Amino acid sequence: MLNELVKYAEKNNISDTPGYKAKKGKWLVDLTADGKFIDVVEDDKLYKMCPHLAQFECANGTRSHFLLDSLGVVVKYMPKNDKDIEKHEYFKKLLIEASEYEPCLSTINTFLSDTDGLDNLLKKLNTYKAKGDDKVTFRIDGNWVLDTTGWREWWNEHRRKLKSYKKNDSKSKLMLCLAEGELVEPATTHYKVIGLKQVGGRENGDSLISFDKSAFTSYGLSQSLNAACSERTATIYKNAFEELIKDAPRPVCDSLFLHWYKEALPIEDDPFSFIEYKENFETEIGNAVDKVKKLFDSVQKGEKPQFTNNLYYILQVSGAGGRIMVRDWLTGDFKKLVENIRAWFEDLSIVEPYGKAIAGDFKFSAAMLRLISFRKSERDSFDRIKKELTPLEPIIYRSIIENNPLPDSVASKALKYISSKQLNSEKSIEDNLDRVACAILKAYIIRLRKSEGGNEIMKPELNQDHPSPAYQAGRMLSVLASIQQSALGDVNAGLVQRYYTSASTTPKLVIGRLIQMSQHHLDKLGKDSKGLEIWYERQLADIMARINIEQVPTVLNLEGQTLFALGYYQQKAHMQSGKPAEEKV
Repeated sequence: MLNELVKYAEKNNISDTPGYKAKKGKWLVDLTADGKFIDVVEDDKLYKMCPHLAQFECANGTRSHFLLDSLGVVVKYMPKNDKDIEKHEYFKKLLIEASEYEPCLSTINTFLSDTDGLDNLLKKLNTYKAKGDDKVTFRIDGNWVLDTTGWREWWNEHRRKLKSYKKNDSKSKLMLCLAEGELVEPATTHYKVIGLKQVGGRENGDSLISFDKSAFTSYGLSQSLNAACSERTATIYKNAFEELIKDAPRPVCDSLFLHWYKEALPIEDDPFSFIEYKENFETEIGNAVDKVKKLFDSVQKGEKPQFTNNLYYILQVSGAGGRIMVRDWLTGDFKKLVENIRAWFEDLSIVEPYGKAIAGDFKFSAAMLRLISFRKSERDSFDRIKKELTPLEPIIYRSIIENNPLPDSVASKALKYISSKQLNSEKSIEDNLDRVACAILKAYIIRLRKSEGGNEIMKPELNQDHPSPAYQAGRMLSVLASIQQSALGDVNAGLVQRYYTSASTTPKLVIGRLIQMSQHHLDKLGKDSKGLEIWYERQLADIMARINIEQVPTVLNLEGQTLFALGYYQQKAHMQSGKPAEEKV
């Protein structure tokens, strides 16, 4: 894993030099060559070789981040406390030392001593409503000071002199680097990775490699010597981690899924972009199915060299107690990944609730929302998903990536969502079951059959010849509910709200009684529309020809309940598609 992170950093030109990090500021102060204030402007430039101190390097005494620090430190704009004032003096001290190597830096000190120039800067910052924590740097006579190079020799020496920075001069303590396999002088303390706060990490970063208790020591090795890495390796894996975190999708539970490829791919060819979730929970109608099919065809034809012999890497991480928890590490063939993601969308493919066409695809977050109980408000959905689905979510993700069966709990939770939505819905019973939940159930049953060595006959649309009595029983309930709707219109508690849950678990006890009730509704329909009565009788006869009431199971297990829901949904979609209207004429 470390080796692949190092390779990723090297291919993407991520800094591997200790003491430097790519950073962005917020403000840029323009100065003349003699230190006069010109202006302050917003700054979005990325500085790839920005001086940077790790937390352990700042542990003893006052420290500031050279050339790029907060407004409170650099120019004493809205300083947080006396510590910022101390850091300001330290910042000026660094400028004096570094100016012997890079003379233009003395210009900044000249400006910091110019009361009028500073006042003008502070007034402008106040007008722009800047914050004391905003980062700032300088441009002198049109030249960005962070792009100059003379100060770097001084900076490297400065880091070596820091009291908290320990250099091991003993050649006898050379060790094999875990990532690169070469003899190196191991770093005793590694840099912390910033960016995992949203998944349990700390604001000031988390350690991937750290041994801080005697129980963790072995062979007399302490701290990070138990997992020997050079300082360069520690730097490069930290920077690679932070680059991947920056581009990672928003987590749904308590993990981030970081991914990359052996050979870099443009975003339009990245299959993970088709399944990853966005910040909202709306069901997103998109064209991921078309994209993944096009990508699959390109892979099969070998149209792009980066598709050949390419590999994917997935790193599932979260933070806990100041450490990075590596929860999963996946790697495999890119072609197989594309094939598996195509299979995922095919397994989910299902007709729209009103039967007009095959429904559009949806993102991972929409699926997660159907695995918690239905509520009218979705305001706390993220919190509920994190609380209820944390152990399950990575298993589902792996199922997608590797085309594995979905856990039984996925089906049981999707069924619970359907039932709770039926009980709490204020909409007409003309509305079908939730199509995303049913798509998940379809994928579950297809993959279950494959794991058993079979091949489930589960089409996106109605399969009138489906051999399962549970599926046919679901069809039956759908027709009975439509008969009641046509006969009585909207009622306070429709047949579906009152009977769906019991019919989907104990159908034999419920459906026979509902069939008897339907005779009264059909008689009422016949008085107003004989053709409609006949059409419904044909629907019932079609189902009964495939299953009589004695074949309806007394109790349905999880598999049976899944097929019942799919039978109900696809039958309802078929009846509402417009085709029945033609038959009624």
